[in-house]
Amino acid sequence: MIATEERAALRVFLRALRSLPQDLPWHATVWTGRPTAPPATLGKLLRDRVSFRRRARLHPGTSPRPCDIAVLASEGDRAMPGTLVHALGAGAVVVASRLPAYEEVLAEGEHGLMFEPGEVQTLAAHLTALVSDTKLLQRSAAQVRKLGSTFSWERVAGELEEVYLELAARRRDPAEIPACVHGSLGGG
Repeated sequence: MIATEERAALRVFLRALRSLPQDLPWHATVWTGRPTAPPATLGKLLRDRVSFRRRARLHPGTSPRPCDIAVLASEGDRAMPGTLVHALGAGAVVVASRLPAYEEVLAEGEHGLMFEPGEVQTLAAHLTALVSDTKLLQRSAAQVRKLGSTFSWERVAGELEEVYLELAARRRDPAEIPACVHGSLGGG
């Protein structure tokens, strides 16, 4: 979970975590853009299983810390499709709210699980399924790994270089550009 999405996303995520069966083995890390303390209302159950970390500036091809599942629970105010692409590129199984920006990256749910914005029960059900069924998590992770080159920084850089080279090839030699004609229009 990247908490640089709006506060409502963090609330949805924490409420979903409270709904997970207590016997499941999980730990969540909330990555924030600024130093933050856990909310005072976190409660003992979550305080022992959720940590808050300051996210450093990420460089292309790096991940703040490997994770199995990345949750993006935005309700639309601060959707972060770049973070979603980064999570997929790092090999995380993504669970994201159904927003146009996320649907596009996830191919409308083909590359990750989706839930309606603010829908805590569906998010909790997705997380419960992934955490309790290791085979499901492994299959989902294998699908994400197949997409690895699609979301790699090397591919993005290569595509940008192709665009740049194409534009540079179109550039005309300044000597070939006709001189502008200066003068005035109309009679005076």
